[in-house]
Amino acid sequence: MKQNGWKKEYEELITTLRADKNNYAIQLAISLMKKSPGISYHSLMVEGLIGIGNLEYATKIAMSFTKYIIDDQEAVDFANITHANLLTASGKIMEAFEYYEAGLRPSDTIECPRINAYGTICRELALSRFGEGFSPDHLLNCLTSAKRNKDTFLIALSSAYILIAKTYLKQAFDFEFAQPLIDNIDQNSYTGLKALAYIATLLNGCYDDNYQVLIIDLIVKLVLRCEGVKAGFFLISDFFARHHNQIGDLTTGNDFIGWMNKYLKPIQEYQIQQDSLLFAKLPDEPYMNLMDCAHCDGRCCYDGVYITAAEEVQIKDIIIRYPEYFQQIPPNFTETGEWGFLFHGKRTIRVFHEYTANDFPSHFLHTKCIFAYTNGECSLQKVATDKGYHPWKFKPASCWQFPLIGLFNDNALEHPHYFGVKDPGFCDEKHPGYVSFMPCSKTVPTGKSWKNVFKNEIQFYMYKLEKKTNHKDDL
Repeated sequence: MKQNGWKKEYEELITTLRADKNNYAIQLAISLMKKSPGISYHSLMVEGLIGIGNLEYATKIAMSFTKYIIDDQEAVDFANITHANLLTASGKIMEAFEYYEAGLRPSDTIECPRINAYGTICRELALSRFGEGFSPDHLLNCLTSAKRNKDTFLIALSSAYILIAKTYLKQAFDFEFAQPLIDNIDQNSYTGLKALAYIATLLNGCYDDNYQVLIIDLIVKLVLRCEGVKAGFFLISDFFARHHNQIGDLTTGNDFIGWMNKYLKPIQEYQIQQDSLLFAKLPDEPYMNLMDCAHCDGRCCYDGVYITAAEEVQIKDIIIRYPEYFQQIPPNFTETGEWGFLFHGKRTIRVFHEYTANDFPSHFLHTKCIFAYTNGECSLQKVATDKGYHPWKFKPASCWQFPLIGLFNDNALEHPHYFGVKDPGFCDEKHPGYVSFMPCSKTVPTGKSWKNVFKNEIQFYMYKLEKKTNHKDDL
């Protein structure tokens, strides 16, 4: 990225950001912006604002990027990746993936290797929040590449994010796995990352009771040296929730609580405020259990998926571009399907699949969409995720919207979804319903609001709708 002759101040800004001296970094960014306004300094300021938890102001700065006409592709990529990091911190992960894709430019031959490596590492951590179980393995590959290039920052970043991602995904690891990764992180240069790596390791039970006291004290000391952090917010909250008694016994315990109130509470409040905008006029009821697609039998795929002509063309193009992901797919992958007398159309063909769950509906066939791997993964989602695209870029709309089929219509903002009421797929005894027979559609009085359970789907729908509306206005 162009530094416009202010190399010493620019390097100091980078150094302070990496050590999570975020307030000072913001001051440096403002100073540089006054001397030489540019998108690079704005991006770095956004990074600092994420760190101190001022997501509202960070959003205003990020949205101002569009007024710049830039001939520096690296700066543009970094701005998109920074915006993606901001959206991730704001709880808008599905929107974030669109900006990660823009910053990584997977279809482009122009390369900005270091920014690409940084964006890839950040994106993999976001994917772990999304529930993609392979993200820690991809981060291990990022670490190998960073070591090969002797890039100490990317080594530290990928090392910390491996431990954080595994903790997010509840993938157990032991001390022998964690220690070399922690050792990769210099606590003076990357203080926040060091603290987060220790927290992830502690939450995974890698220290015995006697050593825990020392580790908790060390974590608190490291955290208090930081002016906020730029990732791992949930881990710090979990750390306090689990060890608040031990933290309270420390002489620095009250300081740590004050630190959380100063830097973490604003992030939590901002996320709550943003979530409240999701179908704000609709009730929070019904309540449901959280989805866990990684441990589901995938019965939603049993009848294939109905696709549009445009989606069929896109899928054919993806098969040609990435044939290694679709070796199970025949040249003609569609057939005519119907659901009772309610609807019919072109859908993906189905193959045999044995379902073993006791509650598997008797009127469902033992079949699965041809695009589903035997382990339950969707080949269309996997190729997108692996190649740097938005995970839902190549999936038919009715796939990523499921089980909210019927919600995303013209009257979507006027009434809640039909969870807990008559199944719109009911047409006769042979077809008593569809959506209500899915584990992800069961209502539970003590569960979470349906709007929270399907936050990713709703946010992405609203985002796409807003983009479509703005595009029409621009024509």
